[in-house]
Formats: sequence, C-alpha cells, structure tokens
Amino acid sequence: MMIWQSIVSLAVLGSYFIAMNRWADRLTPSAQRRHLFWFTGGLIAALVAFVPSPELFGANYRFTANMVEFFLLTGLAAPLFLLGIPKSLIHLPAAFDRALRWLKSPVRAYLIANAVFLGWHLPIAFETASRDPIFWSLKQSILLSAGLIAWAPVFERESLWGKNYHPLRLLYLFFLSIPTTVLGALFTLAPNLVYSARALAFEICAPAFLGDQQAGGLVMWYAGAIIDLFALTILFFRWFSTADAET
Repeated sequence: MMIWQSIVSLAVLGSYFIAMNRWADRLTPSAQRRHLFWFTGGLIAALVAFVPSPELFGANYRFTANMVEFFLLTGLAAPLFLLGIPKSLIHLPAAFDRALRWLKSPVRAYLIANAVFLGWHLPIAFETASRDPIFWSLKQSILLSAGLIAWAPVFERESLWGKNYHPLRLLYLFFLSIPTTVLGALFTLAPNLVYSARALAFEICAPAFLGDQQAGGLVMWYAGAIIDLFALTILFFRWFSTADAET
C-alpha cells in the first residue's frame, strides 16, 4: 500500500513540476514558491489520508483515524490543492471547461459534495469499504474529488458569485459544515455501534468499539466546524480589508 502511495505521489508531484516549468513565465518567482508550498502541503495531507486507518492510531481506534483522514482529504488537502494550482496552468478542452464551470455552481457543488460525503457513510457503502482495501482506496479518492468540488466555489469571485461575493461565500462556508457536523453528532450520541462488526474482515475503518465510534464522531463533529471557522475568519477579514481599500 505504501509503495503504491509513494509512486502516485511522486507522479502527481512530477506532473505538477512539469506544468509549472512549462508555464513558469506566467508567474513571478514568489508566486511559484507560494503555489508549490500549498500544493505540496495538500499532497502530504492526502498521502497521510491514504494510510490504512489502523496504522495511524492502532486497530482499536481505526474509526477515529478514518474520521481524521476524512478531514485531511476534504478539509485540508482539497483547499490546499486548489490554492496550489494557478489558474494560468489549467488548459482544458472546451467540453471539460464547461463541465468544470457547471460543477462550480455553489448549489450544485454543495449538493454533489454532501451527497458523496453522506452517501459513503451509509452502512452498505461504509461496511463494504471497510472489508476491501481496494474499495476503501476508491472511497478515499472519491472523497478527495468531492472535497475539491465543495471548495471550488470558495476560490471564485465575481465571475461566479457576482459583486456581493464576500457575504455569499461566507454563507456558503457556514452551510457547508452543517451536514458533517450533524453526522458527527449522530455518531457521538448513538447508544450502539452504527456499523455492524460481525465479520472479522472489518479491520480498515469500522469502529472497533463504542468508544472508538464516539471519538470518531467528535472528530467529525468539531473538525469540520473548526476548519470552516478558520476559512470564514480569513474570508471575513479579507472582506473588510477590501472594503477599507475601496473607501
């Protein structure tokens, strides 16, 4: 598993360097370093999130580790990747560009991302992923893609939101954290295990015991809120700095 992760990570980073080298003249050296810093940070977060859950905190807290990995993918790696990829480096065919713009719609991005987040935590999907390492890796990949979709509108401005993009982006971020916060509360307050553990093959991410489920629920409950609050704070102060500059 670790060999496969390292190969993919090196391939992604190599492709990024090739793209940056090809269009480096479109960016200043400081901008290149800044984008590389963000992209590398996202790649490291994603790499950790693809480590099988029991290898992080041990087999007794694999569900907690899985929740930590969920937010490494959707709350950290996804926005860092978007910060690390300059728009000047993206050259897509017209059809893909139209599809990307369609996905960036705040309502569509919100509904698609949260449908993926919640869908993968339905018992039938989650239990299947916990039994099969390949299916689990597929789940992690799809969650990362959904995270990119969820965060894409946050990095758009007038072209997507209109002139009042500051308050609309803040409102979007606030609502983005609600589904996972509610789901985390359900995990934490549930009196019994949500996912069945009758099969011995449940060893990747299903809760080992009720305390594991509660700890994982707390991570999901608070991690998303903290990440979104941090992003809200940054956008809020940027809003005020922009307003001060315009007056």
